[in-house]
Amino acid sequence: MPSSPPVPNECVCDGAGYYRLDIPDIHHPWFGKALRCVCRQAADIRGLQAKLGTPTRDLALEDILERSPASKRMKEQAGLLISGQISFYTVFGRNGTGKTSTLMAITNELMAQGRSCVYVTAADLMAYLKDGIGRPEKSDQARLEQFASLPALCIDELTQLNWTDYVADRLENLLDRRYRARLTTATAMDQDPQDVLPARFSSRLRSGAYIRVDDLDMRPLLGQRQMARSAHADRPGALIDLNDGS
Repeated sequence: MPSSPPVPNECVCDGAGYYRLDIPDIHHPWFGKALRCVCRQAADIRGLQAKLGTPTRDLALEDILERSPASKRMKEQAGLLISGQISFYTVFGRNGTGKTSTLMAITNELMAQGRSCVYVTAADLMAYLKDGIGRPEKSDQARLEQFASLPALCIDELTQLNWTDYVADRLENLLDRRYRARLTTATAMDQDPQDVLPARFSSRLRSGAYIRVDDLDMRPLLGQRQMARSAHADRPGALIDLNDGS
């Protein structure tokens, strides 16, 4: 059974914000439950993104530079993830190679398609989960469930964590559930997961696109390219901070 209920393509709540599935089986996990309607999901995602403290920049996949076969593959595989042809995507390598920008572009492209997606650094994700410990109204387990059922999730800086037993348990649980449900999941980090993460954890990441990118720092060129695009676009765009992100 999928980890999240099916979501209708259009509003079915008559403005209430919630709907219920017509399920006669009282033992079914979604029997009688109030489910969030698609008309409110965009607002929910924006609210969650604000709570996490890791906003995305105004980037599109076209902004990602193809400076080598590796960066070209990083961009091509991101396109496959966005189109739904693959469900797991992992990119790693030195700083400044466009990993963070690619994850932000994935998030923006999916949201533009009306699909719920959150971008978050691993540190901010763990801080959000830990903040729920001891809170009955929004426990860390409830917050984990929230992320486990998101239609799409981008986790950045995955290897920049202090790997305590709690961190390993929460993240392994999260990625394992998303893997089994085939939910769109992208991760980025500066080291090869096989070298620094637990074996069972890294094996999930290797199940989909698995890309090493060790190009030279592309942030200055990426910034120039996006500034030019923003200057000519119909929609306003926030300029990229060339000293931030990887």
